[in-house]
Amino acid sequence: MTKEPTVETVENKVKVLEIEVHEITVKNSDGSVKNKFNAFKTFLTNGKKMDVRFPQAVKNLPKENCFIKVMSNDINIDKSHKYPRMWIQEIIEIVEKKALARTPEQYKEVDDLVYNEEDLPF
Repeated sequence: MTKEPTVETVENKVKVLEIEVHEITVKNSDGSVKNKFNAFKTFLTNGKKMDVRFPQAVKNLPKENCFIKVMSNDINIDKSHKYPRMWIQEIIEIVEKKALARTPEQYKEVDDLVYNEEDLPF
């Protein structure tokens, strides 16, 4: 049974994140392509970038620079590495970059998640 929240809290808000996609190509010593994959980054209010990761269960990954809509309770910040990583469990919608403009308040919400000192739920 799914628990329905009665009060709008941080756990059930939709966040819009700007995603930058970079294709990484790994080559063998003879120059042939060994593997190709996409690396994802998002932006914080202070202009810094943060790595974004998705578990294998997420099927609708962005293929080009865009905005994604995610529920705030589907975002986890992993601080166990030298640089923090954002893990996104589920993407609600992928929006083309031309179709949506960002405001500084939306970046602040992501910063609040990053600098929250609570432990990760997974």
